[in-house]
Amino acid sequence: MKNILALDLGTKTGWAMLNNGQRTSGTWTLAKPKEITINRAAGLDRKRDPRFQRLLQHIRLKLSQPLFLTSPHSPLLAFEDVLFSETTLQTQLWSCFRSAVWAASLDCPTLRVECLNTATLKKVSTGAGNATKQAMAIALQRRHPAFFSIPLPNQKNCMLTCKDGTVDDNEVDANHLLDFFINHE
Repeated sequence: MKNILALDLGTKTGWAMLNNGQRTSGTWTLAKPKEITINRAAGLDRKRDPRFQRLLQHIRLKLSQPLFLTSPHSPLLAFEDVLFSETTLQTQLWSCFRSAVWAASLDCPTLRVECLNTATLKKVSTGAGNATKQAMAIALQRRHPAFFSIPLPNQKNCMLTCKDGTVDDNEVDANHLLDFFINHE
């Protein structure tokens, strides 16, 4: 049985997990816009960005779930590898998130860490390397109709729905990443 934690890194980090045959997913909000503004004004984004610590805590909590690290196969932590940024601050933030992934992996000697670039993820998920967020959501719903549904017109700001509530684009991407590593291991 493969145990995989897949992450779409960002201030809103999408996660999808296969643990002992059970699939779960969601989105972690690492900071709200007002908090980011306050931290930036205090210089904390340059000294100790709270998003790093929160992401590290979330990853460690997921990795500590029962049976995850005891699989007969090496457990896997996978993340979407963004290969571009528009600003220096974006580049530094992506580095911060990657560092949290690598720091969490130090706690688990049997854990493998892999990444997949965004264009490849979109290509294998939809057939197009430049797929839109909506195309990614539709592809996920078609692949897993028992888990995900197209939202009703009154459900704004969500890509899909599931039994646990709404699904945003971050959770969609994390689920595609999980599917990729389930199928390509």
